[in-house]
Amino acid sequence: MPRIERLEMQGFKSFAKKTIIEFPTNFSLICGPNGSGKSNILDSICFVLGRTSAKSMRADRLSQLIYNGDKPAEYAKVSLVLNNSDKIFPLEEEHITISRSINRKGVSIYKLNGNTVTREKIIEILRAGNIHPDGHNIILQGDITEIIEMSPIERREIIDEISGIAEFDEKREKAQKELSVVEERLKEATITLNERFAILKKLEKEKEAAEEFERLSKELDAVRATISKIRLTEAELGMKKLEEIIKEKSKICEELDNEIKEIDKSIEELEKKSSESTKQLIERKDEIELLRQIEQLKSEISRRKDRIEFIKADNERLVQLKEKLSAFAIDTNPVIKEILKLGWSGIYGTFGSLIQTEEKYKTAIEIAAGQHLNDIVVKDIDTAIECIKYLKSKKIGRATFLPLDKIHPRNDSEVKKYLKENGVIDIAINLVKFDKKYYNAISFVLGDTLIIENIDVAKKIGIGNVRCVTLDGDLIDKSGSIVGGFYSKKKTFESLEIERIEKNINQNNLEMQKIIEEIKIAEEKLNELSKKQIARTSEFDDIQKMRTQTERLLLQLKMKRKELAENQLNISQEIQNFQLKKARLEAELENIKTEFSNFKEAEILKENDIIKLQSIENDLRIKINKLGPINMRAIEEWKKLKESYDEMSSKVNALLEERNKILQVIAEIESQRKNIFMQTLNGIAFHFKKIFKELCGGESNLKLEYYSENTEIQNLNEAGLIIEATPPGKKTLNIDSLSGGEKTLAALAFLFAIQQYKPAQFYVLDEIDAALDKPNSRKIAEIIKKYSETAQFIVISHNDETISAADCVYGVSMFNNQSKIIGIKMP
Repeated sequence: MPRIERLEMQGFKSFAKKTIIEFPTNFSLICGPNGSGKSNILDSICFVLGRTSAKSMRADRLSQLIYNGDKPAEYAKVSLVLNNSDKIFPLEEEHITISRSINRKGVSIYKLNGNTVTREKIIEILRAGNIHPDGHNIILQGDITEIIEMSPIERREIIDEISGIAEFDEKREKAQKELSVVEERLKEATITLNERFAILKKLEKEKEAAEEFERLSKELDAVRATISKIRLTEAELGMKKLEEIIKEKSKICEELDNEIKEIDKSIEELEKKSSESTKQLIERKDEIELLRQIEQLKSEISRRKDRIEFIKADNERLVQLKEKLSAFAIDTNPVIKEILKLGWSGIYGTFGSLIQTEEKYKTAIEIAAGQHLNDIVVKDIDTAIECIKYLKSKKIGRATFLPLDKIHPRNDSEVKKYLKENGVIDIAINLVKFDKKYYNAISFVLGDTLIIENIDVAKKIGIGNVRCVTLDGDLIDKSGSIVGGFYSKKKTFESLEIERIEKNINQNNLEMQKIIEEIKIAEEKLNELSKKQIARTSEFDDIQKMRTQTERLLLQLKMKRKELAENQLNISQEIQNFQLKKARLEAELENIKTEFSNFKEAEILKENDIIKLQSIENDLRIKINKLGPINMRAIEEWKKLKESYDEMSSKVNALLEERNKILQVIAEIESQRKNIFMQTLNGIAFHFKKIFKELCGGESNLKLEYYSENTEIQNLNEAGLIIEATPPGKKTLNIDSLSGGEKTLAALAFLFAIQQYKPAQFYVLDEIDAALDKPNSRKIAEIIKKYSETAQFIVISHNDETISAADCVYGVSMFNNQSKIIGIKMP
C-alpha cells in the first residue's frame, strides 16, 4: 500500500539542519516536551502534500515556515518518500519522492522524483491514492475541539463534503435558474395570451361589419365605374375632333416656321461676318500693348494662387487646434488638478474633458451635465478608493469619482417615446462624441435627458414627465422644478481661443474667396487677350469691301422675314383659340379619367342609362350610411391577431412542457443527492456506533436535526447533524451536554468513523489524546493499534499509554533553538 516510508526536513521551522525520519512500521509515534517542535513534523507533512493555508500550519505567511534562529536559513525544504509497490500512483517507480521548497519571497517549488512540476501535478498524482492536502486523515491540534464546538449545520457540511454532493448542488442551482427563466417567460406569455383573447372577441363584431361594408362598397364601385366609363367615351370622341383641326393648322405654321429659321440662320451668319470685319479693322493697332498685358496677367494669377495655398495650410492648422480645444474646459479646482497630475493608468480625466459637441449644443450639454462636468472618470472602484485615500492623506480636499465598473447606464426607454415630438432634438448622449469605453459614465450623466428647442416644448410634452434642457440653458427636472432665465456662459481660455480661431478662419475664407474671384476675372481677361493675338494677315481694303457686301444682303433677308412672320402670327392665333377649347376639354377628360382610375378593380355593368345608374348609386349609399362608423382595419387586425393568438398558445404549451421537464430534472437531482448523502451518513453512522461502543461501551447515533425520511427533500439543506451518545449508566445526550472526556471520545469516534468509511493510506494524528485520562488514552491507543493492521498511523503525543502501544517511537528535543530527533523505540 502507498505508505510513508521516509520524511526529510531541512530549514523547516525548528529543524534547521537536514533531518531524516524513517517510518518502518504502521504505528509510529513522535513524542517530546511542549515546545520541542514535534508538531512541526506534522506541519512539514501538510506542507509537502501541497497545503496552501499558512494559518493551518501555525504561521501568518508561508515564508515564516523557514528556520529563523541564530543563522536563519535561506529556504525550507521537505521531502516525502511514498511506497508505490502496488502501483496505485500512475508511475512505474517502486518508490516516489515528493519535494517542496520555499524561499524567503514565499515562492514554492514542487518536485516529483527530482523533476520540477506544478502543484496541480502533485495533487493529481496524490489523488490516485486518495490523499489530499486538507483531507480528514490529518487531524491537527484543535480539530477535536472544533468538532465539539461546531454547530449542527457545520457538522452536516462535513458529510456533504465527504459524500461529494457539491456536484449535485451545482446541477440543481443551474436547473433552478433555468426554471426561474421559464416560469417568468410562462407568466408573461399567459398574460399576453389572455389579453389577445379578449381583444380577439371584440374585433370579431367589427370584422363582420367591415365585411358587409366591403360587399356594398364593391357594388357601389361597379355602378360608379360604369357611369365614369360612359362619360369618358363621350369626352374622348370630342377630343379626337379638336386634335385633327389643331394638327392641320399646326402643320402650316410649322412650314412657315422652318422657312423663317432658315432665313434667321442666314442673317446670323451674315451679321457675324460683318461684326468680325469691323473688329479686324479696329484691333490691328494694339498688338504690342496686347503682349505686355498678357504677361502681366499671368504673373498676377501665379502670385494669387500661391497665396491661396498658404491660406489653405493655415486653415488646416487652425482647424486641428480648434478640435483640441473643443472639449469642455477642465475646472481649475486644485483638487481635480492634483488627481489628474498623478498620471495613474486608471484615471481617465474629468467628465467634461472626455466629451465633445457642436457649438450650438454646448450650453445645453453643460446644463444637462451640471456639476458632473468636473466628476473624475476612473477605471474601477479600487482606483476611486485609492484616489480618495490620497486626497485624505494629503488633506487637499474632496472630489467626485465615476468608477466605470460600478456606474450603470441610464434606462432611456422613458425618454425615447418623446423623440418624435416637435421641438425635441435628441437625447443628450446622442449629441456628444466620446470613446465607447466611457459609455457607462456618459449614459449615467446624459442618458435620460432630452435636449429641446425651448421651454414651450417642455410644456407641450408635460412638465415633470422627463428631464429636459433647452438650447439656451433652461432646465426642467423630472421632479417638476424649473431652473431658467438668462444664462451667462463663462468665458474660459479655451472658448476665447476657439472664438479667435473661428474669426481667423472666417477672415481667411473671405480673403481666399476674394482672391478666387480676382483669379477668375484675370483668367477670363487673359483668354480674351490671347484670342486677340491672332495674326492679322489680310489687307485692310479687302476687309472693308466684304463688310459692305454683307450689309446689303442682310437688308434683303430681313424684309422677307418680316412678311413670313406676319402670316405665321395669324395662323398661330387661330391655333391658340382651338387649344383653349382643347384645354377645357382636357381638364374635363382628366377629371373623368382620374375618377375612372379609382375603379380599376371594379366590374363594368352592361347598363348604359346614366339616370338609372345614378338611382342605384343613391340606394347603395343609404345602405352604407346605416352601417355607421366602420373599422376597416378590423379584418386584417383580426387575422393577424388570430395568427398571433395561435402562435402564443403554442408557445405557452411549449413553455409548460419545458417547465415540467425542468421540474422532473430537479426532482431527479434531489433524489440522487439525497440518496448519496443518506448512504454516506448511514455508512459513517454505522462505523461511529461501532467505534464509540469500543471506546465507551455505550450506545451512540448520528441523526439529522429537523429531518426525517418523510420530510420534503428541500429540508435536507436546512438540517443539522446531531451527535448523540448514551454512556453506560446515563441517558442519551447531545454531544454538547456530555462531559469533557466524553465529548472528546465522541468527537474522536466521529473522526475515526469518517476515516473508516472513506479509508486513507495513512493517518497523521496530533495530540488527539491530550485531554484524556489514562483509561481513555489506553482505549484510543488500542483503537489505533487495531487499525494500524490495515493502515499507517503517525501519531504525535506525550501520553504514556499511547507511547507504550506504538511500534516505533521517536523523541524530539530542543537544543540551541533547533529540534533534534532521537530514536527511542525501534522495531
